[in-house]
Amino acid sequence: MYGQQPAYGQQPGFGGPPPPQSGPSSTKIGLIIGGVVLAVVVGIGILAAVFVGSFTEAVPGGAGALFDELESGFTYGDNPTLDALWDECAAGAFDSCDALYFRSELDSEYEAFGDSCGGRNEPAGLCTSIYDGS
Repeated sequence: MYGQQPAYGQQPGFGGPPPPQSGPSSTKIGLIIGGVVLAVVVGIGILAAVFVGSFTEAVPGGAGALFDELESGFTYGDNPTLDALWDECAAGAFDSCDALYFRSELDSEYEAFGDSCGGRNEPAGLCTSIYDGS
């Protein structure tokens, strides 16, 4: 026994092949990581859909209608439609403030006035949400 060499694939002193490796393979780890990434992406998609749905319902007439009717003009007196929304917003019609914000050009005085709920606060979200839709 002492003078014999083990056959190819056998371990010395045991006479058989080495035991199989135990533990997760790289394929299993890849599948687990892929599953976690997929779950995160699906979760983000669901949250985005819920947010967009609640946002659209919170805006009077639906946000889509507001975005479709973008008006030109920068400041009071430039656009009669935006001027009317400005006047209603100043009088406390907060749905008009939100409409003024969404329907006016970016960085215009119309947008800033609507975003501040008619100068009542710093920009902080939809006026109908801040003032309970009153």
